Amino acid sequence: MITYSKQRIFYLILGFEILFLASCSMGSKEDYSVKAHEFYQKGDYDNAIIYINRAIESDSSNSVFFSLRGSSKLGLNDVIGSIEDFNQAILLDSNKAKYYYKRGKAYQELTNLDIALADFSKAIFLDPGFYEAYNERGLILNKNGKHDDALDDLNKTISLNNVTAKFYNNRGITKENLNDFNGAIEDYNSAISIDSKDYLFYFNRSVSKVALKQYDSALEDISMAISLNSKISILYNNRGQLLNFLNRTESACEDFLKASNMGDKESNYFYNKNCLK
Repeated sequence: MITYSKQRIFYLILGFEILFLASCSMGSKEDYSVKAHEFYQKGDYDNAIIYINRAIESDSSNSVFFSLRGSSKLGLNDVIGSIEDFNQAILLDSNKAKYYYKRGKAYQELTNLDIALADFSKAIFLDPGFYEAYNERGLILNKNGKHDDALDDLNKTISLNNVTAKFYNNRGITKENLNDFNGAIEDYNSAISIDSKDYLFYFNRSVSKVALKQYDSALEDISMAISLNSKISILYNNRGQLLNFLNRTESACEDFLKASNMGDKESNYFYNKNCLK
């Protein structure tokens, strides 16, 4: 008959518990990847990286893992680290359009627009239906003063996806740059019909209306923008300038003062110039 001391039994039980806990902490690369995706979708990028690191330790040849880690790092503003991971993802699979798109977004954060432009173009080459890539390339072309080319890209974006408000807003800005203010207003109208809660669409529409001398309507738009977001000093500044132009000095001064108190230096200048008399 075999007998065990209490101490030996304790060690046996402890050993089984350690093995059980170890088995619970172990997981497949797929399990780690799923968990990382869950954290990423919640915006918990730190935990996403912890789990995707474990997946990469299990399989360093999977481009998806590096792409997810790059996206998580970008969410934490580790732009350089994200680019390194997107580079590795592309090295492992150079035919995935979204890897170039993601790297392009990272280079945009660094204001390295030439490389970003090349990445978005590569993404479009690999996936001609990639409307987000057309949109981002159009934005860069617009910044570079190539408004006609930008308009082509944004037209393509909307032809592929006509239900996203920001695409119409971006095309409206491009039309403004081409002095097509009526066309810009049409696009801002479309953006607002899709999303009536974004202050930026009303603000941008007011700019085109001012250009067309539709001052009262522009004033309504800026006021609507302020009602949707009262923490943006430039809204008060612009409304103040329009009110001042319309000789509504008292109301203009109220807006200049409000913006000035929010730290807007231009509004402070206008307040001192027009209101302290």
